[in-house]
Amino acid sequence: MDSKKGIVLGIYISGFHITTSLVDLDKDEILDETYYRTRVNSWASSDMIIGAWCDAIKNTVKDIPLDTLKIGIAIPGQFDYENGISYIKGNKKYDSLYGLNIKTKLAQKLGIMPEHIRMLNDATAFLQGEILANGIDKSTNVIALTLGTGLGTAVYSNGVMRDAELWNSFFKDGRAENYISTRWLLSTYFESAGINIVSIKALHNLYKESATVKSVFRDFAANLGVLVKQFVEAEHPELIVLGGDITMSAKYFVPQLQKYLAQHNITTPIVISSLGNKSAIYGAACSWL
Repeated sequence: MDSKKGIVLGIYISGFHITTSLVDLDKDEILDETYYRTRVNSWASSDMIIGAWCDAIKNTVKDIPLDTLKIGIAIPGQFDYENGISYIKGNKKYDSLYGLNIKTKLAQKLGIMPEHIRMLNDATAFLQGEILANGIDKSTNVIALTLGTGLGTAVYSNGVMRDAELWNSFFKDGRAENYISTRWLLSTYFESAGINIVSIKALHNLYKESATVKSVFRDFAANLGVLVKQFVEAEHPELIVLGGDITMSAKYFVPQLQKYLAQHNITTPIVISSLGNKSAIYGAACSWL
């Protein structure tokens, strides 16, 4: 980009949604009037998924010529971010994209150059957005966990951002994401109550009246505590940032998480994302700085 950073399109693709917004990098702000979020059928064919993404992009960009914009996309792994190739498989989302060059396909459908698209891990984009938006000192070591459809983890240390990739780490009798995600919360509630709840928001709304929901969140906090303890012991952060849709229920599990960590002499401050889903959008757009 030239010396004037200008307007960049930031995109956050999660397990079941795409969220888009224009970001003014000169003013360091998200243009809220362009913010758009819509559900995507991640089990659909590759053409349908990419078509839905393009529709969302066009809804945000509106009258701005796409070939004048730079685009930053935050998307979960497994992914070759440099070349834009998806290796997501076996996670009950986006299997149809496996092996495809997403950057090229998006560029072709949007009528732009692939070089105008940058892709990065959603957790690192989230942490980058939080650091830049909140003016966190560059000398501060920070870890982040995004708690949603899946589990994202990132580290900022000595000025370097990286994906911690803990979603696939061994945990209990499986991998961490199996126990720390929306899927775990909803399936555990179903196993206990026999009622199919379709969203974290619906589960959240039942908390005060349901002993089962309270029990599910206690177990979730216990799972999260074990992982965060290991994460802190490995990275020695000065700050822990939590984001993702599950943090709408932070008051139902963070106090127990803090209590568990304190029992293990871990008092690292925990903060909830100030921007929500906008953090990953902002971080993705800032990949062009």
